[in-house]
Amino acid sequence: MNTSIWTDIFKYKKHINIIEILRDIPVFEGLSKLDLLKISKLLHLRQYKKDEFIFREKEPGESMYIIKSGSIEITKCIKKETVTLSSLEKGSFFGEISLVDSDSRSATAKAKEDTQLLGFFRADLMHLIDRNPRLASFILYQLSRVLGKRLRVLDASISNHHVPTHQ
Repeated sequence: MNTSIWTDIFKYKKHINIIEILRDIPVFEGLSKLDLLKISKLLHLRQYKKDEFIFREKEPGESMYIIKSGSIEITKCIKKETVTLSSLEKGSFFGEISLVDSDSRSATAKAKEDTQLLGFFRADLMHLIDRNPRLASFILYQLSRVLGKRLRVLDASISNHHVPTHQ
């Protein structure tokens, strides 16, 4: 009996599960099921134990991550004190600026529990630009929209906390 047929069916089912996760990620919002399947084949599954670092502040960044299961905490060292910026759970994504920027990480990400992440690496995006420019352009456009929204939220937060006083 040829088991390779069955193997392909099970791999396809795994990609369908990932497609469901990708469908809710703003960077991939609006893509067809076929395009989401193409993206799912580029993702790298990573497993982290509780309290394991995904990356640390000031390390080189090269990928964004999508939480398949578990949760992570994003922290930043400010004036020698560790400050929690965000706690993220299944279906959230982080580190996306590393897809377009080769600067070091601006924060630390650590697993709060056993966690599975889907990594989308800059090298894979660059490869996609060569192989499927239409799809890559759409992702880059969506990525720029996400970064713009986050910048506006940060700007509003800063404005609300640092209202200038008049004398």
